[in-house]
Amino acid sequence: MRQAVATAGGAAHQFLTRDGTPERDAGLYLPDDDDLEAISDPLAGLASRRAPSGVENPDVTDLVRLVLGVVGYAVKQLNTRAAIATYYAEEPQPAPPADLGADDGTVPPRDPWQA
Repeated sequence: MRQAVATAGGAAHQFLTRDGTPERDAGLYLPDDDDLEAISDPLAGLASRRAPSGVENPDVTDLVRLVLGVVGYAVKQLNTRAAIATYYAEEPQPAPPADLGADDGTVPPRDPWQA
């Protein structure tokens, strides 16, 4: 259950905060160890009492763990992608050459509909 709570917190952090904001920088919605224990222990107790018969099957347990692992992986990849996009967006772009678009026959016009 700790993994489920950590994954849910990571997903909330990813989707409910924006990159470059104080909320994202502060780790809003990311549970710490105390939060994980305070939430996952009662959740595990509720789940064990309310689970339908057959859920104790190891295949069901592995399937739940697999889904949580894939969700956690997806959140990490989205975070990495956002970090890469931010890095490249902040990198200064080189200025185009001064003669770009000049009609000397070496560089085509920017807009093919303009002569």
